[in-house]
Amino acid sequence: SLYSQHWRNWLDFEASRQLPPNLLFTSEEREEITLILQDLKTSVEENVHRFVMGLEPMNKWDEVVNTMKGMKVDRLIEIYQNALNK
Repeated sequence: SLYSQHWRNWLDFEASRQLPPNLLFTSEEREEITLILQDLKTSVEENVHRFVMGLEPMNKWDEVVNTMKGMKVDRLIEIYQNALNK
């Protein structure tokens, strides 16, 4: 049946997915992650809501991205990437 085929496809897909291992951070990295995420979380919550509700035009999205880069999102990515590479 179509349901059975869909279920098999889903199981095959799920089996092929791999979650990253538990990441290990130094105490300094954990502290830095916490500080960066505090600011980012607030910004993301405020901005995503504004864009989803149509209160901000999409042509201002690049400004939001640049603001987040100023909040060290690139550093956050670097920390996580380094942990994945270990």
